[in-house]
Amino acid sequence: MQRRSTRESSQVKKKMRRSRRIEENQNIALRNDKNDFGCGVCGDGGNLLCCDSCPSTFHPLCLGLNENLIKGDYHCPYCLCQFCGRYAGDAPRICLQCSRIYHDQCAQSKNNIVQRFRTYYFCGRTCRMVFDGIRSFTGAKKEIQRGVSWFILLGIPGDVFRIPIFAVVLHIMEESFLPILDRWTATNMIRNVISSSTSRLKRLDCGGFRTAILEREGEVVSVASIRIHGNLAEMPFIATRQAHRRRGNCRLLFTAIEGALRSFGVEELVIPAVRHHAKNWKLYYNFQYLTGAMKLKLRSISVLKFPGTVRLVKFLTAQEIGESSGTANAEPVKPLEVVLALEAPNAAQVVEAAAVAAEVAVVDGAEPVEAAGAVEVAGAVEAQGNNVSQRPFLIPDLNYLPPDEDEGESGNS
Repeated sequence: MQRRSTRESSQVKKKMRRSRRIEENQNIALRNDKNDFGCGVCGDGGNLLCCDSCPSTFHPLCLGLNENLIKGDYHCPYCLCQFCGRYAGDAPRICLQCSRIYHDQCAQSKNNIVQRFRTYYFCGRTCRMVFDGIRSFTGAKKEIQRGVSWFILLGIPGDVFRIPIFAVVLHIMEESFLPILDRWTATNMIRNVISSSTSRLKRLDCGGFRTAILEREGEVVSVASIRIHGNLAEMPFIATRQAHRRRGNCRLLFTAIEGALRSFGVEELVIPAVRHHAKNWKLYYNFQYLTGAMKLKLRSISVLKFPGTVRLVKFLTAQEIGESSGTANAEPVKPLEVVLALEAPNAAQVVEAAAVAAEVAVVDGAEPVEAAGAVEVAGAVEAQGNNVSQRPFLIPDLNYLPPDEDEGESGNS
């Protein structure tokens, strides 16, 4: 019996070593391969169409293309001029803010190009305004109410977590989420987003992310990750420190971010949400499923997508909010909004904080969606079989709500 158990144990060890070798060989192949192994839209593998200009790959179906009709070189949406839609060439202009590419001639013909510091270029006035606005916010604390303030920090690629404030941000994120690893490269997406790390793969490129931080009495209580692409912003993560949950902190930070985005001229905010929690975002924050037009727009913008999530959008302009709810003349949904007055770039002040955390819609004294704004993006909330929230109580039980008829559908599309 002892010999048999020894033999079995040696066989198990051999299988484990073989498994490790196979995994190592796969990782080497991934590193050496020119193209990405995951679709730039959905992240899955399979029969992928490779771009001839960059490592990005796509399912033809995800781009709405018929593979049989593609002849010659193929250039993906990331490699096309955002103005004329044609291949941008080997040395295109790259917008400093949104990182989208364009022909110099196309921008000049639209009188859109703005030069800054000789070497920096912007694709239009919107990106220039966003750049200047968010720059004025970066590192400058804005008071929301007595003892509560918020500010924005830009990540630094490298060992940024040696800096105390970023170490705290990472701790809060890891306290709220399980590790989110890319299935093809094993990239830790939470760390990359916080540090604003770039990648040659557009699907994994986290350059340009900033961290919004809410402080209460000098202590960091809530954090969120945001990135702005022209007039569209994405927020993949938002989380609250465990000891400060269910006190309205998450909503305070979300509202402050929303007000700042409006002041920058941003019109749309996109988040990823776990499908069975999408109705909470629709009900309490006026988000909706992507329309067909929004899906087309996102094909050419590198917005993070996580397995098991669905993208939602909130229109930040008053007219679009009314239209999205189906009643253009009706009052906006009850969730409060903090209005930021940017009369001078460095004098941004919160001039109205009416109906802060205590007066927002709550369920049994808890926030409707605590620690899950873009949180769900990464699977912040509990999801079956997915890398999401490790603490189910982050989201209060909303089972008393009637089932959402649209759930499982993609909104208006």
